Amino acid sequence: MSKPWITFDIDGTLLHNPYWRLHLGPWIRIQARRRGIDWLQLWHPLALEGNRRWKSGDWSGAYNWADIVKTVYGLRLPQPQTVPWDTIAALTLPGVLWMLSALTALPVRLGIITNGLWSNQGPYLKSLYWENVFETIVTTDAQWVCKPNPSVFLAFPGPVLCHVGDRMFHDVLAAKRARTTAVLYQAKQTDEDRYDPISPSRLAPDYILHDYWSFPDLIQNLLCHTPQ
Repeated sequence: MSKPWITFDIDGTLLHNPYWRLHLGPWIRIQARRRGIDWLQLWHPLALEGNRRWKSGDWSGAYNWADIVKTVYGLRLPQPQTVPWDTIAALTLPGVLWMLSALTALPVRLGIITNGLWSNQGPYLKSLYWENVFETIVTTDAQWVCKPNPSVFLAFPGPVLCHVGDRMFHDVLAAKRARTTAVLYQAKQTDEDRYDPISPSRLAPDYILHDYWSFPDLIQNLLCHTPQ
């Protein structure tokens, strides 16, 4: 049997949302200062357009912030660029870099599933050299589907041992629908969760992960109990 996959979400799971912190957020604040208004006045219409696209089924469009900015304000949002390694490494969640290094010693393959676009996420993954760490990186514009659609896992040849994410109704639901182990990073569910209209009334992860220091042990345990 081929090595099983461990797949990860990015924002809120591995990184503190670099696209927002290093690109979109600063751009919105600059535009707001030029207009002499609060940045939230510019952000709220953008967020509403993103939500409208999501609810209409335009999943990739819901995360295409350059197109959203053009639609709402008629402005050009520049594409993000690669940044120095230490800049992006400072946004990794505690224990992530150690955990990824530890997983390389185990018989597993690593992948990423993000609802973001490659143009928005790719520069930061390149800055971290994670293209050399994760064998497969699935973005919304690559498959035109988003979590919680379980078809996002079809990009991975072979069994998926588990999926790790921080959103109950994106990551956990996608994993459950794909019949793979769902690991919720931190027991946090916010009002920002976009509830899937056909999600089950009861939904729970298989494991809740409060930190990454114990994650390699969890993976070893899952491997021991996985039929060969």
